[in-house]
Amino acid sequence: MLQVGIVGLGGWGKRLVESVQGVSPHVRFVAAVTATPSKSEAFAAGHGFKVGKDLGAMLADPAVQAVVSTGPAGLHAAHSLAAIEAGKPVLAVKPIGYEIINLGGGRNPISLRTIIGWIERVLGKTAVIAAQPFHVADVKDTWADIAKAGRLLG
Repeated sequence: MLQVGIVGLGGWGKRLVESVQGVSPHVRFVAAVTATPSKSEAFAAGHGFKVGKDLGAMLADPAVQAVVSTGPAGLHAAHSLAAIEAGKPVLAVKPIGYEIINLGGGRNPISLRTIIGWIERVLGKTAVIAAQPFHVADVKDTWADIAKAGRLLG
C-alpha cells in the first residue's frame, strides 16, 4: 500500500482523502500539512492521520512515500519541487502554471524516458525509476495536438 502525505486540506484535499481513505486497497493518506492545522485536526483524526504545519518534517518522514499537492495554486511549484528534492513522487492536483499544454510530441510521439531525461538534465539529478507492468488504462502512444505548446514555448 502506498502511504501518501497531502499538502493542503481545503476542498480538493478533503475530497481526495474522502474518496481514497478506507476505500482504496492501494493508497492511504498518513500525514497532512496545512497553513492552519487546527482547522483540519478533527478531519485528519477522523481519517486516521496526523496534520501539521511543517512541510519539511512531513517530507522527512519515512512513512510518507509520496506526496499529493492540493494547497494554494501559487505554491504548487514550490511544494512539488520540495517533494521531488526529498525523493518523493508528487502529484500536483492543480496546474502549476497558467496554461495547460500537451507535450506528447504530436505527429512524432516522444517517449516518457526521453522526457524524464530532459527533466534529469534540467535538475542535474538522476531519476529513480521503478518500472511497473503496463497498466490496461495506459496508452502506448500519444498523438496529442502540440500546436499550443509550440505557440507558447517556441
